[in-house]
Amino acid sequence: MLVVTNFSKRFCRSLRPFQAYTFTTRVLGWDEKWFYSELRFETVDKKAQPYVPPSRG
Repeated sequence: MLVVTNFSKRFCRSLRPFQAYTFTTRVLGWDEKWFYSELRFETVDKKAQPYVPPSRG
């Protein structure tokens, strides 16, 4: 049984109604107690620029 204990989200931009997208899941790592994964909705639009998060500091 999988139980989600923490969830963080970040929205870079909205999807338009019926816009094509891909849904990607990958495991980032794990330890004795937890595993860490990334779930992404990515547009298929060829003109879209990749999101670059602002630098911290």
